[in-house]
Amino acid sequence: MASPLETQNITFLSQRKFHNCFIVPATATHGILRVTYAIAGPELASSADGAAADGIETVLFFGGMFGGRWIAPRWDYAAMKENVRCLIIDRPSFGGSTSVPLKDRLHVSLEVIPPLLSHLGIKYIHLASHSAGTIYSLNFLHRYPELLSPTNPTVTLLSPWVHPTNSGVSLLGLAGSLPNSWLNHWNKTINFVGGTLIPKLASSGTVFTAASNMFKGKTLPEKEKTEENRKCTEAYGVSPETDRARLQLLSQWAREETNVGGNDEARLCLKMVAGECSWDAAEDLPEYVSRLARFWEERAAPGEGKKMRVRAVSAEDDFMIGAQGRKYFETAWEAKCGSGILFDSSFGPGTDHDSLAEVVSGAVVTLFRVAKGEA
Repeated sequence: MASPLETQNITFLSQRKFHNCFIVPATATHGILRVTYAIAGPELASSADGAAADGIETVLFFGGMFGGRWIAPRWDYAAMKENVRCLIIDRPSFGGSTSVPLKDRLHVSLEVIPPLLSHLGIKYIHLASHSAGTIYSLNFLHRYPELLSPTNPTVTLLSPWVHPTNSGVSLLGLAGSLPNSWLNHWNKTINFVGGTLIPKLASSGTVFTAASNMFKGKTLPEKEKTEENRKCTEAYGVSPETDRARLQLLSQWAREETNVGGNDEARLCLKMVAGECSWDAAEDLPEYVSRLARFWEERAAPGEGKKMRVRAVSAEDDFMIGAQGRKYFETAWEAKCGSGILFDSSFGPGTDHDSLAEVVSGAVVTLFRVAKGEA
């Protein structure tokens, strides 16, 4: 028989808004696609207009390498407090989303979004991503700029991904030179670390960060314990004990679904397979920003529309991107963004590549407030 704590967490994680399915009809390029997704924050209005009826701002979020809809329960309390809706979609071969060939992964992941937004009654979104999700968010912005809020167009990039060629991160450069077949079981490695060593599934697949954290002591002085309680309650609405148990159950449930898509996510991030891992519009970042700048200079011309705000938020200690990668990414935007884009960069004190995307870092709450025009 489940304990009261287990019952509480099962009830919370079983909410329908975290487990939705949408069917995309077949086209000339693909068959019928099944897409699973979750919503953090207020549920959709029951009217035929869906989200369009309640006026709540919607953030479309692209998670990291393993960052699918299971992020939603982690963000839900903050989204409810801020009265912001966050839509998180399982990319191919995650959850219940249909598998597609590697060469079609990026294209199909984006193609399913406009019909889903239409189905949900969501007319406009604010764009956000973490880590590997950068590749998807930049391409979405290139393809569907008309879907950004016309009154407050915002893009927030948490720990934006940079290829090892430009970041100079030697460990990832080495990984990119490994045989393609070695990544056939990357998801199983993540499952082992997340399920056997620690009760956590790092959304970007940063096994090394997670594994190093498991050696840190758990016993805290009374003053630090009080502060931990305060931060946890403020971020997640529950005590640290409840949150740890909830995170462990979430990780268990997530691993019971398929996450084999993580293998192709790694291939895409590292551009491991020639001819199948193009980043499409974002292949060359400086050129991408130049093209985007020209578009938004016209769109934001006097009397035409609002300037787009782009925020790059980095971790203080990010071994996946490194100082060189951060400088490369920020310099491309600062040098090329033009008069139609407002770019700013910042970092989260005391954060690493994954913890930046946790509510306790403060970056997620700021993201929601930026979407509302309050930050």
